[in-house]
Amino acid sequence: MPKSKILFIIHSVGGVDVWLRLVLANLNTELFDIVVVHGSQDTIKPFFNKDNNPVKEYCTTIDRNLNPWKDTKAILRTI
Repeated sequence: MPKSKILFIIHSVGGVDVWLRLVLANLNTELFDIVVVHGSQDTIKPFFNKDNNPVKEYCTTIDRNLNPWKDTKAILRTI
């Protein structure tokens, strides 16, 4: 059975960062391929999966405040 893919696009600060790390530590790596997209200024600590292997991650310009121009640019860079 092929693995399902999960893409997390987050502003990885504070509680969101803690939540994501807890989720990653508990997802079955045999069932899911995981990718994290986060802001370039969010975190410098890498993300690890349940097997303590690094998760694929990409940085983009995610900003906490709503800004249609920056948000559109971040989405286009993610694609």
